[in-house]
Amino acid sequence: MRLEDPDGHPWTANTSIGWIIFIIAFSCGTAILALAIYLALWIRSKGRSLLPLIGFSLTTIMLSSMFVLYHVHFSNTLIDRLYLIQYVLWLASTYSLRYEIRAFYRNSEGWDIGIGPILTYFFTVVYINYCLNPFTITSNNEKSNPITSLNIEPSDPLAK
Repeated sequence: MRLEDPDGHPWTANTSIGWIIFIIAFSCGTAILALAIYLALWIRSKGRSLLPLIGFSLTTIMLSSMFVLYHVHFSNTLIDRLYLIQYVLWLASTYSLRYEIRAFYRNSEGWDIGIGPILTYFFTVVYINYCLNPFTITSNNEKSNPITSLNIEPSDPLAK
C-alpha cells in the first residue's frame, strides 16, 4: 500500500479542509490522531526522521491510558500530570513534523513550503495537512514564472 498519491503528496492533502474538520468533529477528535500518525508515516516513508511518528504514537497511547485511568477513578493529580506531558509531547511532535516536512520540500523541491509556526500551534496537523494541498504547492511554484498575458487566437479562420 502506498502512502501517497501519484504526485507524491499525502492522500489527505487532496481533501478539503472542510471535510477534514467535519470528520474530526464527527469522530469527537479522534480522527486528528489518525491524521497525525498518517502524516508522520508519510514523511517517514520519504526517508525523514522517525521522531514525529514516535511522538504521535506515544500521545495516542497516553490518551488511551488516561481514558482508562479516568474511568477507574484514579488520582486526578496523576491524570493532570499525564495530560500536561501528553500536551507537550503533542506540540513537540507537531513541530517536529513541521520541521521534517519543510526540510523535505527544501531538499527535494528546492523551495520553502510556508507552514507558519503560529497557525501550527493553534491548528496543529490540520493546518500542516492544509499546507500540503497540491493547489497551494502549484501556485507557490508558479510565482517564479508568472503568466503576464494570454495570447488568445480566434477560432474562426475568417475572423483574421
